[in-house]
Amino acid sequence: MKPTKTARSGRPREVELGGRILKITLRLLSKSGFHGLNLDDVAAQCGTSKQALYRRWPTKSHLIAAAVVEGLARANREIPDSGSALDSLAQELGNAIDAWQATPLGGALRALIGERHNKQLAACLRKADSERREILRAILRRAEQRHEIQPLAEIEMAIDTLLGGAWMRYLMQGRVPPDFARQVVAAWFHGAR
Repeated sequence: MKPTKTARSGRPREVELGGRILKITLRLLSKSGFHGLNLDDVAAQCGTSKQALYRRWPTKSHLIAAAVVEGLARANREIPDSGSALDSLAQELGNAIDAWQATPLGGALRALIGERHNKQLAACLRKADSERREILRAILRRAEQRHEIQPLAEIEMAIDTLLGGAWMRYLMQGRVPPDFARQVVAAWFHGAR
């Protein structure tokens, strides 16, 4: 007697399902906040089960962090290299500002500000932040190598300075002026020379 093949139970995993889950998570997080985000709602809107979420991300915090990383990644899929550090930094910062204002990413990030006490979420978000800051690190290192700026004693402080003004303007006023990225980068760049 030949052994029979057993069929896998359940639906086959859809490749695009993961991306859809992350987009919907970001949108719901933006509207509901961390505590209001219900994984049953995410699953229902994705047309899947809560178990499908847990197969991909072990906790709600991991799912949220992955959604934030994907939202940030959509702002810049690769490191900009316009040939000028000033232009590349302005493009990177401008893309981030656009993502905050034109997608659920900004609302999602605002919703997470008060959640720093959640150690698991904070750890996931620190990792996400570090990965996304690598784009700015790469631009700044390239600027040093090209002698467009003086060697930086503290590259993370430079990144904080570049992002901080835009983020504060977005948090306090809800909008960042269209030319803000170029202005803040030009001011920082002038001092870094």
